[in-house]
Amino acid sequence: MSQREKCNATIIGTLKKITQSFRIKERNMYRALIHTVRRSNLEDHIWVIIPADVIFHKYDINSLIGKKIEVRGEVRSRKEECEDRQIHSILYVFAEFIRICRRSETDENSVYLRGHICKDVVYRYTPFGKKIADLLVCVKRNDNQSFAIPCIAWGRKADYARNLARDDDITLWGRLQSRNYFKDINNKTYIVKNFEVSIHEII
Repeated sequence: MSQREKCNATIIGTLKKITQSFRIKERNMYRALIHTVRRSNLEDHIWVIIPADVIFHKYDINSLIGKKIEVRGEVRSRKEECEDRQIHSILYVFAEFIRICRRSETDENSVYLRGHICKDVVYRYTPFGKKIADLLVCVKRNDNQSFAIPCIAWGRKADYARNLARDDDITLWGRLQSRNYFKDINNKTYIVKNFEVSIHEII
């Protein structure tokens, strides 16, 4: 790749809860959930991993609950077992910077992604006749790790995306999106949360 691949996000929203603490390579981490409101008033629920050293020189972790905060960092993916006992891809932001915002500040949810297509693009129509394309974009980091980021394009952007092939470079801007769907397994209905980047611009 001629340019370094990356996937960065800026999120402004309300930190609703801290779910757990754990360690990665001797660093203490916190897993938090941020709610950010779209212009349509729908909410996206975004997982954030916050290293303790990013917080402690400014804030006490518990003081952030219920506050509107800004998080800037890298979008990553991981596989987790969800409520339906199946393995799903979870997207989250690994925080590199946080600050407490004023309540009057507008919620923000923006993603910049530069990577390459790592799976054949799926082009289809919704039951309401809207054109849609599902993309899986691989982002390689400097430490040779890589993350697969599911993305979704609509309308004319879907028409553009359908012509992309595996290994093609891609640059896009969008937002992190969470949505629930219902899944029936063995006569039991589960609510599964799906995560993806909804594409606003694509080149």
